[in-house]
Amino acid sequence: MEFAKLGQHMNILNTVGSLALLSTVLLAPNALYATDCSAWSQFNSTQDYLESRSIDPLEVDDALNASQFSRGLEITTELRDRELWIDILSFPGDAPVVTGTAAIMKVGRLAGGEFDALVLVDNGTPIFLVDEPIAREVGCQFIWGREGGENPIHLLRILMKNLKRYDTRQPVTTGFTGHLLGDTTLAMRINNEVLAQEWAFSALE
Repeated sequence: MEFAKLGQHMNILNTVGSLALLSTVLLAPNALYATDCSAWSQFNSTQDYLESRSIDPLEVDDALNASQFSRGLEITTELRDRELWIDILSFPGDAPVVTGTAAIMKVGRLAGGEFDALVLVDNGTPIFLVDEPIAREVGCQFIWGREGGENPIHLLRILMKNLKRYDTRQPVTTGFTGHLLGDTTLAMRINNEVLAQEWAFSALE
């Protein structure tokens, strides 16, 4: 192989290796810098209620509870070390099952500051965990109250695929295969039969 071509291949490999290392750093749960929404800038908004990372994490619960889009859902948020804990205080009986899931996405978009994970809590007991990069990924693309966000079913698949048990730090399921129909069905099942039943519906009115 000519030296020039060999050099080109080495440069490509070095670039790929550098990008892989960068991705590892950026996506690590304990990354030094919090994830922002720059990677999904097409979903930025000038509307106050959709401004990303705009609310203190300890005040995001009050903002969402008072929102006209809350559907009567009430949550509370608390910082525990590097974790942002979310507990549902009230889940209206006539609210759609995905109301609690939407609250996770909203917190992922709006909460400022730095944290390593969103922890879904029931009466002080941590049940599930979503690493910060995933919470930001779905939150930054989630739009409510108007058109313009990413397909919520796509975001649901991402969230359910990365939902972990708090005690084991292991995924709730490893059954996602990359097949659209099967993954969508699985995501809906995990949301309805696991996340909602074990977390959101604990506060059902």
